[in-house]
Amino acid sequence: MSRVLDVHGSVRPLGAVPLEAPAEGRGQKLVSIVLPLHNEAGNLAELHARLCKVLDATPYRSELIFVDDGSKDDSAALIEQLASRDRRVKLVKLSRNFGHQNAL
Repeated sequence: MSRVLDVHGSVRPLGAVPLEAPAEGRGQKLVSIVLPLHNEAGNLAELHARLCKVLDATPYRSELIFVDDGSKDDSAALIEQLASRDRRVKLVKLSRNFGHQNAL
């Protein structure tokens, strides 16, 4: 089960299935995309759809690591919804806004 990490090291289940290579995909390279976000609820569905379209056209396994940099909107909740449907989606939730460079 995927987990949400916060800046204090607390871990809680997210409810998504962990990213695992399919049997025929063992040994495939993994592409990890890290996306810092702050109050981006209005853009997340479109961003996810566009990234998936590109990633699905590659021969690689992939994961999307969204780093919520202290958003005050529904960004984290939307990422959790995406993670429940897409096992590639991960969420790291920071306790407050640290700035996009620190989020990376």
